[in-house]
Amino acid sequence: MRSTILLITALLGTGLAVGCTATDSMSGVELSPSASAAAQIKRADAEVKEAVQAIQAYAFGQKADFVTRMKKEIAKLQQTVEELAVKVDKSSAAATKADAQARVAELREQVAEAKKQLDLAEKADEATWEQAKMAFKTSYAQLGESVNKTLQWVTDKIEA
Repeated sequence: MRSTILLITALLGTGLAVGCTATDSMSGVELSPSASAAAQIKRADAEVKEAVQAIQAYAFGQKADFVTRMKKEIAKLQQTVEELAVKVDKSSAAATKADAQARVAELREQVAEAKKQLDLAEKADEATWEQAKMAFKTSYAQLGESVNKTLQWVTDKIEA
């Protein structure tokens, strides 16, 4: 279980960091792509680890806080999916574009499933809370892993 969480964290960080540039917030100087990627990977790793730990730590009495936080986490992943969709739509390679569109459609289905699981967790009573929370955790982890794999695939196939 722990290795799965670490794998998801690494994949999310790698996917978010690919192809980005950044500037030093203090000097405004553009960082090299490798420095920018490393900083983004580190930040993404921390965010994913924190989210996964938070899922485990929430007790039934904290359900409202849990739901609010996880809605924000799903929104971040959904935004990434929509950014991928824009990149795919701008692609000129017809065969690759069709495959990429199918992958984005699958991601959208996974976002919908994660939202569904979160809705069930929100409606859970004290007796069903742990089960609903773990079902959401599984759905969220699968979504994160799929987003990372698709980010990498799009980077390799479309942006290369």
